[in-house]
Amino acid sequence: MFCNAGIEDPYKARVMDVEKVDFQRVLDVNVLGVFLSIKHAARVMVPARAGSIISTASLASILLGQFGIRVNCLPPYVMVTPLSMSFLGLEEDEGLVNFVSSCANLKWVTLTTDDVANTALL
Repeated sequence: MFCNAGIEDPYKARVMDVEKVDFQRVLDVNVLGVFLSIKHAARVMVPARAGSIISTASLASILLGQFGIRVNCLPPYVMVTPLSMSFLGLEEDEGLVNFVSSCANLKWVTLTTDDVANTALL
């Protein structure tokens, strides 16, 4: 199972400007949604004592290894996507590539969605 869900709200520079209902919506998709995806995949994998779970989010801490299930996490951090461009309020290629490259764990490497997809396939 590959869990690759995620949403965001418009960027707000100050935490005081974030509405609880908006924050809750992000948590419901980005945290609860991933948890429920993994939970329901595990309901099938645990009895089979086999399976593979890959998550783009950081829920790899859910330990299912004792049941023979591999849980991997792909933490891409920042990549050039419509979601990140929208979040940062940038037009296509308007400094986003430089921003992403400067934030990446591999300095000055521009991570793409193809990079993440190819990693998931390995």
